[in-house]
Amino acid sequence: MYRILAPEQKELCITLPTSKSVTHRIFILAALNKGKTIVEEPLIAEDTNLTLQALGNMGAVVKHNMHKVEFRQPLGKVNDPEIFLGNSGSSARFLIPLAAFLDKPVRFAGIDRLHERPFSELFSALQVLGIRSETTDNSLPAIVHPGKMNGGKLAFARLPSSQIITAFMLAALWMQKDRKFQLEVMTQLTM
Repeated sequence: MYRILAPEQKELCITLPTSKSVTHRIFILAALNKGKTIVEEPLIAEDTNLTLQALGNMGAVVKHNMHKVEFRQPLGKVNDPEIFLGNSGSSARFLIPLAAFLDKPVRFAGIDRLHERPFSELFSALQVLGIRSETTDNSLPAIVHPGKMNGGKLAFARLPSSQIITAFMLAALWMQKDRKFQLEVMTQLTM
């Protein structure tokens, strides 16, 4: 299911300051877009390259050079089920929910340091949404199976990273229903 963010017949040009954080998100939005998307002057770094490679593994058709990345087809049909993420927690958080929209299971892994990082809130949220995953102690390596990711309410008491909210906001573009988030704010009193 696709949602049109801009009219199909009009060209939309947005200029944003280059950063790793913005580049991850723009690459993912481009890989979710049904039409052709060109990203000019992205920040090319190890983490953003891992995201770009993973999106290609997940079916996005990507052509790129140092100054421009062109997305010609959205993700969906898996090209390679083994997705290596190095030590990029950002890539892992943003990409794992998108595996629900693929045509077959994919395995996310990285270096040992990434496998030590916590992802339990992310996998718990996927389970609430009806997506099956096989994890290693709620971390990576993990296999995520495709499925129908419904919308609805998703509640978080504590989050190790706000990127988890971003990940589900990005995934919500292809969900069947609208997404509602409930965040519990934790305050600490000091004396």
